Amino acid sequence: MIIVLLKKVLLATDFSEPARRLIQCLPELKRMGMEEVVLFHAISVMKAQASALELKQYNEEELEKEKIKLEEQGLKVSVKVPLGFAPQEIIETAKEEEVSLILMGSHGGGMIKSIFLGSTTFDVIRMSEIPVLVEKYKNVKSDDYRLACDLKFDKILFPTDFSPCSRIGYGRLKELAPKAQQIHLVSVLEAISNQSVWEEAKERSEQEMMLMKKELEALGTEAQTHVTQGTPSRQILEIADREKVSLILISRRGQGKIKDLLLGSTAEAVARQSKQPVLLVPCII
Repeated sequence: MIIVLLKKVLLATDFSEPARRLIQCLPELKRMGMEEVVLFHAISVMKAQASALELKQYNEEELEKEKIKLEEQGLKVSVKVPLGFAPQEIIETAKEEEVSLILMGSHGGGMIKSIFLGSTTFDVIRMSEIPVLVEKYKNVKSDDYRLACDLKFDKILFPTDFSPCSRIGYGRLKELAPKAQQIHLVSVLEAISNQSVWEEAKERSEQEMMLMKKELEALGTEAQTHVTQGTPSRQILEIADREKVSLILISRRGQGKIKDLLLGSTAEAVARQSKQPVLLVPCII
């Protein structure tokens, strides 16, 4: 089965140590069906100024070295080093190259180590119409950057509010399901003080998730369901930690009242605070 989501990946790097480690994730993506990778770095003309073209040539040579190594592994590889504002160039190149996924690290060069998500990564997930996989790191504060990418697709958490946007994310989840060992379906309801109303809402969510559970198990994976109430991002993160999931796959906008937001508050909070890698699927209806 071809996993379209992973077929062609743009890997964005700023040559910082965390970003350099992203290369280590590619063998797993290849095992999952990745055929082609675009190695990408954008050069800020404002920062580089007169040395921009010289820096462009140097960085192209650095990425060409990685290209040769990856081609030896059987991958088709191209290198892109444009001049411009990194988030915009990433998004435009991803569209031009018709990639199916953008791979970025949660931290980059010059990042304050106590925060969970860098500004370039945040800008990309806010604006991109292409799914973005945000890799997370362990031991960031000690400079001993360790990726959380080993067996990333083994144990996936998928939060849903059953909206059309969540359905799009669920479609991507089904692509990955045959390769997953276990999937956790999560529905977080608003806090309801009336017990009977809560029980009715919980029952409706459980019925919906049982249908999803049967679909996923028919694809060859184990599925578990969780219905809870409270702040969605907090509940999602708590379940992710408790169940030791390896990846959170989340639709980028839910069933909120403000329909024109490019990044829902729940997805934003999860991407920022999660210890696990996060795959954000944009809602394009």
